[in-house]
Amino acid sequence: MGSNLIHMKQVKTYLLLLACSIFYAHAQVDSLDNTKTEAHIDIPGTQYSMTKPDESFSVSKAFTGLQSEDLDAGINITELPMPFEQMLPMFAKDLPPKNGKLVFERDYLMNGHRVKLYKTDVVHKSTVEQLANPEGEGKPIIGWLMLYGDETFYLTIAGTYPRSMDEQLSDKFEQSLLSFLYEKDKEVDPMAGLAFDLKVDHTPLKFASVMMQTGAVFNMDGKFPSTAEDNTNYMVMVLPFSVEEEKQKDKAIRSVKRPSNEDVEIKEVTPVGFGGLTGYEVIGYNKDDNNEQILEYSVTLFDTDKHYIISGLAKNNLEEWLEMFRSISRSFKLR
Repeated sequence: MGSNLIHMKQVKTYLLLLACSIFYAHAQVDSLDNTKTEAHIDIPGTQYSMTKPDESFSVSKAFTGLQSEDLDAGINITELPMPFEQMLPMFAKDLPPKNGKLVFERDYLMNGHRVKLYKTDVVHKSTVEQLANPEGEGKPIIGWLMLYGDETFYLTIAGTYPRSMDEQLSDKFEQSLLSFLYEKDKEVDPMAGLAFDLKVDHTPLKFASVMMQTGAVFNMDGKFPSTAEDNTNYMVMVLPFSVEEEKQKDKAIRSVKRPSNEDVEIKEVTPVGFGGLTGYEVIGYNKDDNNEQILEYSVTLFDTDKHYIISGLAKNNLEEWLEMFRSISRSFKLR
């Protein structure tokens, strides 16, 4: 009896050790401890840096990241204040992609942060291409997606290049992504990576956030989303497509009188020109749920391949804010 009991204990111990070894075999991931090197490129306005996949890459002027116009390739970085574990399932459910295949997925621990790296082979069609040619075929591309973060934030680091370049770029792209460095305590000017300048220092507004990587949000407490009782805000959006000249005035009006905001009353539509661009200034007024008047201000400026929508919203001291919105807008200047 005693020998059987000893035997059972040995079996249980063996099974426990086996279970632990299986768990750790699946749970163990490669650990990367990246340090800054001379090859690392700082991404302006951010705490990020990484090496270039190829010498033709440089800091992008269109988005946060690196770009090679010669190779039709880029690496785009987006940060949001949401937990990594919460966001991971949202991305994972779309892999493999419907219009392609998942080449591989890998797990890493990079400087103490969770990392999930995906490589996909897809046929892609941008929103602009869909609008211009709904029936046209997409482009075969290789897509890389690296998710990086912890319990407070996550980054998506997305790279693409034509499928025909895969043999040339695959290893280099992977090395570039895995060189990524996030210097959390580094002090930066968050607007340094934007393509324009604005002056708000003569107003109560504070910079709150970069928006959609190319624009900016200003509000009363400098937080995004704002927690201030006064929800006055001002923002700049950059839309990456041109607008035909004969449609520009209507486009500017529609930046205020949107389908979801048809009740707004347009008071003024004025041609303007500053910052080397021309467009229209639109002033409208609306009512909130308490029947209080709201100022809805907008300037839309048009460039050859993009346009800028500059907008402000205020619910008190409307005349003062109108003058401040006008003053800020006229300080707009492309870099």
